Formats: sequence, structure tokens, C-alpha cells
Amino acid sequence: MKQNRLFFPFLLYIFTIIWAIVLFSPSHLTTNMLSIFEVDENIEKLQTMNSFENASTLFVSIKGFNRENRERLIAIEKRLKKLSYIKETKLNLSKIEISDYLKKNYFLMSKFTPIALDEEPIKKRLTALKANLLDSFIYQPIDKNDPFKLFVFNPFSNNKLSKDGFLRLGEYGYLLTAKLDGEISDMQNAQKIERELSDMFKEDKDVFLFSTLFFTAQNSKIIKQNVHNILYLSFAMLILLFFITLRDYKILLANIITLSSSIFVALAFSTFVFKEVSIFTLAFGSAISSISVDYLFHNYFHGQYQRKGINSSIFIAFLTTILGFGLLQFVEFPLIAQLSVFAMISLSFSYFQFTFIYPYFGFTPQPNRLDLSFLNRFKKILPTHTVFIFSIFTIIYASFNIEFDYNLRNLDYQNIELQEKQKIIQENLPQTTTLLIEASSPNELIKKAHSLQKMFPSMHSIANFAFSQEEFEKKSKTIQAYPFKELKERLETEAKKLGFKEGYFSRAYDFVDTLPHTYHADLTALKALGYEVLKRNGLFYTIATIDKNKNKNIKIEEERVQEGVYIIDGAKLIKKTTKKMFESLILYMFLASLAILSIIIFWLREKTILALNFILFPIAIILLYLSFIDINIMHLFSIIIIIVAGIDYGIYMSQERSKETTEAIFYSLLTSFSGFGILILSSIGAIHSIGVVITMGIVSILFLVLF
Repeated sequence: MKQNRLFFPFLLYIFTIIWAIVLFSPSHLTTNMLSIFEVDENIEKLQTMNSFENASTLFVSIKGFNRENRERLIAIEKRLKKLSYIKETKLNLSKIEISDYLKKNYFLMSKFTPIALDEEPIKKRLTALKANLLDSFIYQPIDKNDPFKLFVFNPFSNNKLSKDGFLRLGEYGYLLTAKLDGEISDMQNAQKIERELSDMFKEDKDVFLFSTLFFTAQNSKIIKQNVHNILYLSFAMLILLFFITLRDYKILLANIITLSSSIFVALAFSTFVFKEVSIFTLAFGSAISSISVDYLFHNYFHGQYQRKGINSSIFIAFLTTILGFGLLQFVEFPLIAQLSVFAMISLSFSYFQFTFIYPYFGFTPQPNRLDLSFLNRFKKILPTHTVFIFSIFTIIYASFNIEFDYNLRNLDYQNIELQEKQKIIQENLPQTTTLLIEASSPNELIKKAHSLQKMFPSMHSIANFAFSQEEFEKKSKTIQAYPFKELKERLETEAKKLGFKEGYFSRAYDFVDTLPHTYHADLTALKALGYEVLKRNGLFYTIATIDKNKNKNIKIEEERVQEGVYIIDGAKLIKKTTKKMFESLILYMFLASLAILSIIIFWLREKTILALNFILFPIAIILLYLSFIDINIMHLFSIIIIIVAGIDYGIYMSQERSKETTEAIFYSLLTSFSGFGILILSSIGAIHSIGVVITMGIVSILFLVLF
């Protein structure tokens, strides 16, 4: 029986590792920034926008309008068409193939402008046609089907978008666009496309190449590499710390195995629970795992591994930490929820190993370890109540001077090169307002688009190429009501008088008799024309754009123009969602603090203020620093980490302020710094923010321990 009890912790450890291997789903790891948001109505709109194929467009241009650049773009277009992921290209507008859909519905989609059937207007128009034939320097053929141009349809008439019949990028140069077969959030596909295109154009230094897909490709690669580098450096610092100070290679090896296994088990469980796990969870979670070494050092230096039983102070510290992270699961911010789950699993598995497995190895501090006796020579000059009062007043002062940064894009990697290219696109293309139209059916979608077009005549939408059944019937009746036969008779009579060959206009307006009597919106054809209809969650969506310069009366501040029509401004939508997440995080921070305070008061009683100082003083210093900059949501989360870590040290110091406790805390802080301090070096906003705050917290706690 005793033998079974001896091996039970090891069997449980092995079972947990096997269980983690089975549950681990690496495909659930993502660098997609949208994955860190709670999917509310704002994020749902952005995800819908990203689901459109038009979201993945490649822009190719060469600065300057000259024949050489135009010919080079034509050659580039031919090369791109050979690539499997290039779905469609646009450059020469005159060569855009008119689809069967346009041919069939050309006259229905055209603007119909009838003329009076009086002799004078007809004669005047015919005279002008004859003059063009005889006097024009360039031959201008007459449209014998519609000589008076009663039907006009030219979807490519925007001078801002064309030059010499070719697409243009404002005043920058000719523009070649191509649709990419890939979603913005598809990391692997994006990296493959970006890599192949970069290789293709590596010799063409003057070719401008941009797609929003490149952000996914480059940023995800950089973030992933950054996270891996942080993990390697963190472990390297940990190993160096143990070699230089503890000089206990057995405990070093055991600790590496413990931290590695705890991180893996936590990651495996997270990928099992969550559909998408942000790569940031791995970076932050690994750093949070280093907090658990605190349990090791207090057991190690207090000789706990030489005797049976559980250290009650460590157990209470562990419980308060788990409680703090446990409450954060309910924050409306997936990244925080993921980190909370990761932290609870990692810290729990580490605590299990440090408490129930390590005693079997009988680890004891080495006599040749670094002498830290100097730590106890510092004079305790900080009165407990003075520190408490200073901290309270500093927190109050700083709280009134804090400004929040709701732009979560600042947490992402700032890809300056791509941002500059995106700026060129934005400055040289017409400034537009994007609308997302939502309806229960394609017909309702088209009706809404036509309704909007009456409000904004210059709007580009599916209404330019499609009809609702009601619009079709109305247009058909208008055309059928006009006396085309009488017009044709008078046309032929006046044409003969002016010298036109007899029968020259014999086919004029005969097409009216062949116009379709029914209409069906061909969604495939409309998609090819650039107006995609997307079905998502039982509803239909399409995108419309409005020229800001031609429609200055539109209020961008409004959330929607009308029912089912939403203005899409990514920055504003993200800001609204971020505000909700801030409010949720602050609420649960408050609840977690109350729960921790309750445990402290119950457990420590008269020593409560001493323990609280290890929370309040670091927070005071951190908030004082944050009052000079904009505070982001990761700064807030970092404060929570300091709260749950600080209370551990507060409990230890209030229970026993001995040489062993001081030494254990010192090593614990050094280990935490190796996990979090290294984050300062990161070029990723979210990671850097946590590194700065935690480092300030660690230094503040060390200051309290020493003084």
C-alpha cells in the first residue's frame, strides 16, 4: 500500500502528459488579431467583411505614366495569370470581357432617356450623326441599334480610376489589380502567396506590390518568431540564473522539466477548450508559468523537501493566485480568458510537481551557492503604515490622470514598410465610405442597394448591375410604354431626307421586342463584376462604397444608414468592442481583488496591511508610470499578474521574515524577471507592454523586501 502511495504522483504525472498529448491541437494556434476579440456585433461585421473574396486584392503599380511602365505592367499581368491563386486581373479596361449577363441585360441596366417624337428633335439628332460621319477626324461609327443613345450604360467611366483606358492609382501610376484566392485570416496560405510573389518580384525593385494579405503573412511570421525567441531567451536566462547562483544542477534539470511540462499541458488544454488560441497566450502564459517557481524556492530553502507535509503558506498563496486567475475567465476578452485558463492549468500542474513529486528527490540547498547574506544587511527603513498610505494616495492621484488606448492594433506588430504602402493606396484611390448591406434574401439585398442609390447616386454597389423584381418590372413597363415603332418610322423618314442610304436604320430599336420578360440576378456573374453576395449565418451580405467627396452630407458617426445597412469603419468598430472589454476587465479585476482581500483578512488578520503593501505599492508605482502614457488592455492584465504574484510574497513576508524567506523571494523574483523581463525586448506591442509593467512590479516588490 505504501509502495502504491509512493508511485501515485508519478503515475498521475505520466497520465497527465499522455492526456495532454492526446488533447493537443496545434492547428488551433493563431496569429490572427481578430481572434483575441469577443465576437460581438462589431467584430461580427469585421469578420463578415474579411470573408468577402474582394478583401484579398493584390495591387501592382510602377511610379509614373509612361509607355514603358504600361508595357511592363502588361507583361506582369501575363506572368500573374499563370499563378494558380490569381483568380482575375484588371489593367486594360478596354479588354475587359463583357459577360453574357451584361449582354443579356445591357439595355435594362442602361439609363433610359426618351426623346420627344416631334420632327425637329429627330432631324437635329440625325444631322449631328451625319456631321460626325463626314467631318470627324477619327471615324466614329453609328450604333444602328440605338442611334440616338436613348440607352446609356458605362460602368467604367470614372476618370479617377482610369487613364488612357487603363486603371490608374491616382497620380502614382498605372494600376494592375488581381484577386487572390485566399482569406485574410488564412495564415499558411497567406505566407505561401506572399513568399512566391516576393520571389517573383525580387529583381523588380521599382515595382509597387501590396495586399492586405501581406500583413497576415509577414506579421504572423514575425510574431511567431518573436514568441519563440522570447521562450528560448527566457529558458536561457533561467539556466544561467541557476548555474551562477544556486549551482544545483539537479534542481535546474528538474525545474526545466517541470516548467516545460506545465507549459505543454496548459497549452494542450487551451487548444482543446478554445477553437482559436492566440500565439500571445503562449508567450504570456509561458512567462506566467515562471511565477510557479516561487513555490519551489520556498519549499527548497525552508527544508520542506526534507520532511513530510504541505507548507500552508504556499498552499494559501497558490489558492489566492488560482482564485484571481479563475475570476478572469469571465472577462469578455478571449485573450484574457485564454491566459487565465493557461495560467491556472500551468500553475496547478507545477504546484503538484513541486509539492508532491519533488519531496521524493530530497532536494536541499547547495553549500557552495551564491552567498546572499548581504540581503539581510539592508535596514528596514520603510514603516508598514507609511508605505500603505503612500500607495493609496499615489493610486488615487494616478487614477485621475490615466488615459486609455482603445486601439488594439497598437498591440500588434507595427509593420512600417507595409503601412507605408497601404498609405500610398489610400492616398491615391478615391476616399470612400464602405457600407455593409444585410438582408434575408438576394432580392431584398438588391432592393436595399437601389434604395441607397437614390440617397447616394454616385454609390458603387450591386445596384449598378442588378435589379430587384420590383425594379425590373418598373423598368420594363417604362421601356414598353415608349412608342419605339413610331420613333423608328420617323427616324427612317427623316434619315432618307438627309441622304442616308435606305434601310440604314432598319434594325433600330428592334431589340426592344427581344428584351427579357423575366429577370434573375446571376450571383456568379455579379461576383465576377466585383459585386459579391455572401451568405453567412442565414443572411445575405454585399458591400457598397460611397465617394466621400461627392457625398459629404453622410454622417460617419452614425452606426447605420438605415435598417440592415452599416457603415464599416474598422478602427471605430474595434474601439467600441475594446471599450466593452476594458469595462469587463476592470469589473473582474475589482472582484478578484475583493476575493483576494477576503482571504488575506481571514488568514493574516492583524498582518493584513503588511501583506497588502506587496500589492498596493507595486500598483502605485506602475500606475504612476502609466499616468504619463496611454494605458492599453495588456497593461491592465499585467497589473492583475502583479496582484496575484504580490500577494504570494505578502503572505510569505507576513508569516515569516526570515533569512530563508528573503532568499527564496529573491530567487523567485529573479526567476520571474527571466520570464517577464525579457518581454521588454519584444517589438510586439502587447508583449512589450506586459514586460514593462511586470518588470516595474518585480523591482517594486524587491524594494519592499530589502527595505
